[in-house]
Amino acid sequence: MSKITTPCNCDCSSFVSAICVCAGLPESTFFPGGNGCVTSTIGPACLSTGKFSNLTGSKYTG
Repeated sequence: MSKITTPCNCDCSSFVSAICVCAGLPESTFFPGGNGCVTSTIGPACLSTGKFSNLTGSKYTG
């Protein structure tokens, strides 16, 4: 994160996208076409990396 030096305002999706890139995941996954993910695309983007699991059981959602 030390490479992010420009102060900015961001929402939760753009913040998660930036953190994922800082963690070494592909920038092209989280900023396709130069635009960041939005709420509806951040989940699928994370899952597409193979580094995340989609926990959907009631143990996780209830």
